[in-house]
Amino acid sequence: MDLLRLTRPLNVILFLAATALGGALVAGAAAFEGAALGALFLAMGSATLVGAGSNVVNDLYDVEIDRVNRPGRPLAAGTVSARAAWIFWALLSAGGVLLGSLVSPLHAAISAASVALLWVYSAKLKGTVLLGNVAVAAVIGMGVAFGGLAVGPARGPLWAGGLVGAAIVFAREIAKDVEDAEGDRAGGARTLPIVWGERRALGLSIGVIVLVLAALPLAAEVVGASFYVWGLPLAACLLMALWTLGATLGVGEPLREPSRRASGWLKGALVAGIVGLVIARLG
Repeated sequence: MDLLRLTRPLNVILFLAATALGGALVAGAAAFEGAALGALFLAMGSATLVGAGSNVVNDLYDVEIDRVNRPGRPLAAGTVSARAAWIFWALLSAGGVLLGSLVSPLHAAISAASVALLWVYSAKLKGTVLLGNVAVAAVIGMGVAFGGLAVGPARGPLWAGGLVGAAIVFAREIAKDVEDAEGDRAGGARTLPIVWGERRALGLSIGVIVLVLAALPLAAEVVGASFYVWGLPLAACLLMALWTLGATLGVGEPLREPSRRASGWLKGALVAGIVGLVIARLG
């Protein structure tokens, strides 16, 4: 059970959902029929395993930081050994690449590249200024493309969905860095809030959220006019994240709790965006 907790199942569902979104954006309802459905299921399974493995390897490199920020995590609490976690990561990653290879050689290459990028993120990039944030956002965007390319050639809606998802994840990763700043400092990391300052980092997150809100009408024009309706929950979550972060910038209070709440709203925005884009595309 603790091994499964390392995968963060609720977060892994986002990898699965992003891949399904890509299929829907390219082929609409046809993505869930016949041979396309089989290919999409394999792609979803591949993305899910790769995503689960990425969470495991992230915890392996974050043990000392998690002892400050999240002491209940299995590796930080000592309920799972590092050896068992490394074996679990290898099995999940190999399974993800194998399933990707059953879709196409391109999917095998993308899944293998994602495993490598996510390992580099955990080992080298997570504690750097912006590079780690960009890497995580890029993987989510790749996940959308991964599903879309399983059922057909890339189309405009695919890139619109991928860019919206990647931008939301980028803003969320910055908020999470502010939330985790205390433990990251103890672990010697040099994340954006540590180098720039927490309020300046949140200012960048706010700027990205504003850009996403401004781009939603453009996404609706590409995906379908019904997104003006189905995208409202996404816009509401983004506005709540914006309000939560904006209210902190001129106040001298600690930023960890507001950043945690904003991160939750941004995760909600990602879910709402996936649902809204799928409904708009299938409608």
